[in-house]
Amino acid sequence: MLPRPLYLTGVDIDTAERLVFGTGELAHVHVCRAVAASSAIPIFFEPIRIGERDVVDGAIAGVPPIDVAAERGARHIVYVNPLVPIRNDRGKVWFPTR
Repeated sequence: MLPRPLYLTGVDIDTAERLVFGTGELAHVHVCRAVAASSAIPIFFEPIRIGERDVVDGAIAGVPPIDVAAERGARHIVYVNPLVPIRNDRGKVWFPTR
């Protein structure tokens, strides 16, 4: 058992349904399997079988799961998109670097 709730997202590869591990019918899924499913990038890794579903990386749906954190009361959210570089052009948008 973790000291705080952990929610991970995945996508059912057959239905494109977003799944949230840590809630509802997926609350019982072991954290190791949930992390593996949430990280299963198609072409690089096979989908992870969870019950009757084949689950892959939640980002496949194209929408960051920020709403999952916000709906559960997160006050600070850090989202890192490793596929797109961030250019810190202070003339357009400025991201503090401290």
